[in-house]
Amino acid sequence: MVLGSIFPIRDGLSTRQALELASFYLDNARQTRDVKLASVLCDDAASVLSQVKRNAKWARKYAEDQDLKEGIAEAYIVLGKLQEQLGHLEKAQASQKTAEKWR
Repeated sequence: MVLGSIFPIRDGLSTRQALELASFYLDNARQTRDVKLASVLCDDAASVLSQVKRNAKWARKYAEDQDLKEGIAEAYIVLGKLQEQLGHLEKAQASQKTAEKWR
C-alpha cells in the first residue's frame, strides 16, 4: 500500500511530501542560530507532522510501508531533541512519546 498517493495533506501534498516538508523545517531549525526562528520552524514541523499522523493513524495497522513509519518516528525524535534544546520540555516529551508509538 502506498500511503503517499492516498492521503492528501496540506495543499495537496502526499504523506511523503509532507514528511519531507517537516524534515526541511527541522533541518533548518537545527542550522539556525536564531532561537526564535528555530522555535517557529519546530512549531511548523510539529503542525505538518500532526497532519501526517492524523492522515496515517487510522491506516497504521494496514500500512505496509515500514520506511514511511520509520521516517515519521525519526522526524518526531529530531523534533523532540530540538524542542528540548529550546527549553520546551513538555513538547519534547510529547514528541518522544509519539516517536515511540510509530516504531
